[in-house]
Amino acid sequence: MALRAAPALEVPGEVELVAGDVGGFAAVHREVVADVGAVPQFASADVLRATSTVVAYVDGTAVACAMAVRSRRTAGVYWVATRPAARRRGYGRLVTAAVARAGFEQGAEVVVLQATVMGVPVYERLGFEGFTEYRRFGQAGRR
Repeated sequence: MALRAAPALEVPGEVELVAGDVGGFAAVHREVVADVGAVPQFASADVLRATSTVVAYVDGTAVACAMAVRSRRTAGVYWVATRPAARRRGYGRLVTAAVARAGFEQGAEVVVLQATVMGVPVYERLGFEGFTEYRRFGQAGRR
């Protein structure tokens, strides 16, 4: 999916967005890894120091995070995650909008991401448009 202009960013009063908080980002990912078996690369603060990250806090707890990596005129949004107990409140949309805006502010002309089925409606509401689909192939009898 791709976005060609910075999305609106309205931060609800109960949310604090913190840029560059690698500790909070890693904390959210540790819980998501445990919940759904995601890949644990970004559950470590050391790995995150070379990226742009945003973490949403509610009542002092990190609830959602997203990462952007810019290369030339394109920024990629990666590892958007929301803790299970905080889902369906718009926090994933919020951190995605924040890192997408950061990509444009850093000079990107387009921001791209790969969306899961669960994420597509969220990203479409931000203005992302699909431009290709990937097929998943696996071995028969394996999940």
